[in-house]
Amino acid sequence: MIIRLSQSEMLEMQFQAEFRSRIAAYLRKHLPDHTRESNKDELDHTIRQAQIEAAGYGVASERGIAKWCYLWLALGPTFHTQPDIHEYLRRDIPAPDEKVDNLMRTLGACLQVEAKSG
Repeated sequence: MIIRLSQSEMLEMQFQAEFRSRIAAYLRKHLPDHTRESNKDELDHTIRQAQIEAAGYGVASERGIAKWCYLWLALGPTFHTQPDIHEYLRRDIPAPDEKVDNLMRTLGACLQVEAKSG
């Protein structure tokens, strides 16, 4: 079976659309207040932009990008430019997905402390 370039490109576009759709579902489930006002196209655009930013730090897995998008929506699209976060993300270790996991755990811990004190 020979796949033409145009067929390959179409398959990639379909894969990417499904990829972003799964991330959108994750975000709508876990951040309903942040996604409620966004229609499908707006959320898709946000995910595309966040994916580009994440790739700049080596984050490429679906899980890592989903969490990056979560942080993007929860903390703001420039969360990664904060000096301490930017420095951490630029380090060689740990692996990019592990860094995102660590940022998510830190956010969760901060929210728990805030909820207890608030």
